[in-house]
Amino acid sequence: MPSGRAAASSSPATQTRALAALESALGHDPYNEFLYQKIMRLQAAAGHPEAVRRTLSLLEARLTDLGITPGPQTRHIAASLLGTQVLVANAVATHGYALPWLGRALALPCAGDTSEVP
Repeated sequence: MPSGRAAASSSPATQTRALAALESALGHDPYNEFLYQKIMRLQAAAGHPEAVRRTLSLLEARLTDLGITPGPQTRHIAASLLGTQVLVANAVATHGYALPWLGRALALPCAGDTSEVP
C-alpha cells in the first residue's frame, strides 16, 4: 500500500483501489489504528479533509466500544494532515470564534493527550 508520499504522487485510480482495500480490511479488523492512519493519509492526499475528520470520528466511536481512545500517534497524524483546521474548529466550538494566535507553526497536544508534543 502506498505511503503518504507515494499516495500523493500516485494516480487517482491507484489511490481509489488502495482506499477500497484499506476499507475492506477495516471490515475484518475495525479497531486497527494503523489502517485508519493509512486511510486518513490517502484521503488527505486526495484533498478531502472532511473525509479525514469523518475517519477519525469513526475510529473514535469504534474505540469507545472498547473503552479506549486513539493513541497519540493517530491524533498527531490527523492533526498534521488537517493543519490548523483542527485547532480553528476547536476554537470556534469552544469560544465562538477563531483565536488570532492560531497558526500552522503552533503545536498543541490534542484533548486528553498526556504525551509531549514532538
